[in-house]
Amino acid sequence: MHEARCSFCDKPASAVKALIKAPKAARKGQGEVYICTECVRASAAILNNDDGVKVLGITKEPLQ
Repeated sequence: MHEARCSFCDKPASAVKALIKAPKAARKGQGEVYICTECVRASAAILNNDDGVKVLGITKEPLQ
């Protein structure tokens, strides 16, 4: 059986605390889409950092 993986960092379910599965409507034919708790935390840190400083090695880019 195929082990679910985070669609963002590619870690398997066995290597993370939890995976959150995207709703069917959000997947648009892409199969199963998951995000792990680590990527959720990193995303929250990026979104809460309004001064453009790098957070966890990732820079938030403004949407065009």
